Amino acid sequence: MSVAEVSKLFARQHGVATHSQLEHAGVSAKRRRSKVASEEWWVPVQGLVAVASSPDSWYQRAVIATLCRGGPTILSHSTAARLHRFDGYDRSPDITVMVAESGRPLVPPWVTVHRSRRIDPADRALVEGLSLTTIATTLVHLAGAHPKARVEQALDGVLRAGTSPQWIRETALRWKGSGVSGPALVVGLLDDRVGKRLPRSWFQRLAKHVLRGAGLHLQDEYAVHDPTNGKLLAELDLAEPELRVGVECQSWRWHGSPTAQRRDTARKRRLRQLGWEIADVWWSDLHRPDAVLSDVLALIERQRKMRTGS
Repeated sequence: MSVAEVSKLFARQHGVATHSQLEHAGVSAKRRRSKVASEEWWVPVQGLVAVASSPDSWYQRAVIATLCRGGPTILSHSTAARLHRFDGYDRSPDITVMVAESGRPLVPPWVTVHRSRRIDPADRALVEGLSLTTIATTLVHLAGAHPKARVEQALDGVLRAGTSPQWIRETALRWKGSGVSGPALVVGLLDDRVGKRLPRSWFQRLAKHVLRGAGLHLQDEYAVHDPTNGKLLAELDLAEPELRVGVECQSWRWHGSPTAQRRDTARKRRLRQLGWEIADVWWSDLHRPDAVLSDVLALIERQRKMRTGS
């Protein structure tokens, strides 16, 4: 038995190992039973052992769930959402796995098991050494099990991080079928966000608040052209041209590909070169107008100071 090899195995898997992994590392069944009898190791579920001194953490429980007999199992739903760092799921305590429809994993009672005949290699990812559903597949599963508001929050965060909306849509459509409720919601939420502008009435209300707070009249749908070539740079939803402060609706049409992202970055850089300061507004900001108002007023004040030198 290589002590170093066994130590690395436990360290890599948050203090957990399967019988077969230990045998491969040179630990005999007799030695394993001796360790359990002396309470150096303990048995979380048949076929696994854990080091008694290792922390009883969420990560350890996630590892146990993926190593159970009867799999293979992959982490899914809110467990996968936490590992993918979805907005709103950073403290999710659940341990949930997904297996093929015929799978009968031998799991502890605190593991929730979902079975699906649709799961395939395209739905699998690896994060921090743990097997789990991909970002797109996880969103589909959340949409079928969690409140719409939580799914919206998670989707907005994923899109902000640059995940391709097209990939999410294609995954949702692939999962669409009888008895699967999540895909339709995901597709609908994407339709609201990708390539679709926010309601004009929302910006009109924001403009009234700015007028009340700063004594300014913002122009609606203001076009900014590049003075060097006359090309349209942006059509701002709201603008104060004299101070060069704009409010621009952001949809994730700019984040569908690296090329689109580079194009948008160049466009914004040129606006800054021309002296414009832009407040970006996203769909997730619809319910936080006070925060957007604060951003706009701060930009107005900064531009005023720059022009007056005070």
